[in-house]
Amino acid sequence: RFGVTLPTGVGSVPMWSLTLGAALANVGCSVSLVLVNKAVFSAGFNFPMSLTFLHFAFTVAFYRLLAACGAFEPRSLPHAEAFKVAGFGVGSIGFMNISLHLNSVGFYQITKLAIVPCTLLAQALLHDVHASRRVKLSLLLLLLGLAVATVSDVQLNAPGL
Repeated sequence: RFGVTLPTGVGSVPMWSLTLGAALANVGCSVSLVLVNKAVFSAGFNFPMSLTFLHFAFTVAFYRLLAACGAFEPRSLPHAEAFKVAGFGVGSIGFMNISLHLNSVGFYQITKLAIVPCTLLAQALLHDVHASRRVKLSLLLLLLGLAVATVSDVQLNAPGL
């Protein structure tokens, strides 16, 4: 189908159902994590960067456990590259947690989605890397959704911007 050879899956389970299950699990975990984080902030925990540290510490421990169980083969980057990637990752998640702490979940989601076109624009301007037509069409759909969401949820605080 579509001129691509699709993997067969695991055992008698087709690959498309494994992919769909993984995608649904990813969305479910992401939504749950945002809601739990917002509940933690609403309960009076006022340290979004500490929460970010805890998330990354758990992630490192979990991936080391998976690697020890043979789930994947760890790879390494040169230290300078690893620190750069880690810095951008912690900065990105940290600032998003600050946004979640200061704003509504709806506005948090809007800002999170708005990062995609900003990233693509930065890649185009700074690195001359351009998105495919399919990505740009998907982005158009995303921006239309952002416009609809912005109309229905604009609850934010000045420091949250």
